[in-house]
Amino acid sequence: MEAFTEDLFIKRKCSLPYTSDTKKDKVQLDAHLLVDRGLQHLDSNASELTEDELHHGIIFLATNLQAQPWNNSKLVKKACHIYDKLIGVDGVRHLLNSNSKICKKVNKWIIQVLKRDSWQEYASVYVLYRWYCSLLAFPQVSEHLDVLIPPSLLLVDSYDDELKVAGVDCLCHIIQESGKTELRWHGRAEVIYDALQKLTYTQHEPLISLLHPTIIKIMKVLEDESALAAERKVDSVYQRLLGDMYVEDKLVLRRTYALSAKLYIEYLKQDVIKHLSQTIKTVIYYLEDSCGPLEITRTAMLEILQLLLTFGSPRIETHYIDITKALLRLVVDTVMLPIDADTSDNLVFRVATILQLMMADGGCPYICESIRMIIANSPLMTNQKGQQVVAAMNRVIALLNT
Repeated sequence: MEAFTEDLFIKRKCSLPYTSDTKKDKVQLDAHLLVDRGLQHLDSNASELTEDELHHGIIFLATNLQAQPWNNSKLVKKACHIYDKLIGVDGVRHLLNSNSKICKKVNKWIIQVLKRDSWQEYASVYVLYRWYCSLLAFPQVSEHLDVLIPPSLLLVDSYDDELKVAGVDCLCHIIQESGKTELRWHGRAEVIYDALQKLTYTQHEPLISLLHPTIIKIMKVLEDESALAAERKVDSVYQRLLGDMYVEDKLVLRRTYALSAKLYIEYLKQDVIKHLSQTIKTVIYYLEDSCGPLEITRTAMLEILQLLLTFGSPRIETHYIDITKALLRLVVDTVMLPIDADTSDNLVFRVATILQLMMADGGCPYICESIRMIIANSPLMTNQKGQQVVAAMNRVIALLNT
């Protein structure tokens, strides 16, 4: 099996990202024949494999569990069948995390091939690396950081957005499954942070959704070494995020930014006060516009407001009037816009909860009276929508009084 693996990994190069050159008929046919021969050898000798052959067989199979330029759907199906027959994904995960011999074999390929000047020429080893990284767990990840981190940094530094996503995904797993002390050794955590923060300019939504949770995870590692330095770093990233949020008009990016901002506020806690004015300004701005029937972005903004009321007191009280206006406009929108019924009920309930917190904190003591004044002077009273607005406002009052 080692010969088949070496042939696939070294002799039959396939560039990343996959280009049309990799799909030329002869190249593809030769690769298919190689994979087919390797799978047949594994299948026919499954019961007689030595430990070393089994390890090489698993490595070979790992690169063929999903469609790639060097295989096809029929070969993938066959590979998955043999993989399950030999050991299965749970068995492989246990093997990788309990047997150093197979790890040494995988490490050999990664170290030998995934180098800065040539890694993009070996797509099969890149696939092996992603499979390997995703299955390793603590404490094995900590023991192999010198092997695991460099390829993920190469991916993050790639010009291709999908490869960047793969790199950030690998780094996220590495951080999650490593000890903080080992990550801080030799400045590893600093290097990871520097690589990640360079991506904060991106407009690629799948990358943004992975990037910010990963940055927060590495900040939790850095804060144990120097709380002040970590604080400065997260302040910088969060300030940039707020700036990007305020000028963004694409709904999908606004939604992802909103969910990311919530994570930063949960991490910052009371330190969010340094960014309170800009955060409130952004939240109110996002509450003004609908993002679709499910209103995911607006819901995230209401969750952020609840966090700000917890962490931003007492300074947030100066923003109570603006917040109240934005919340009452949102209640009107739940009637005027085609919003899902369950979503509308959820928004009204969250608005009432926030208003309750503000009233309990001593701010806006006359909220109920303000709402009744809106009802009494509403120009919409003469039509059906007006009656629905009144009903929604009355429901808010009822929730406030519970």
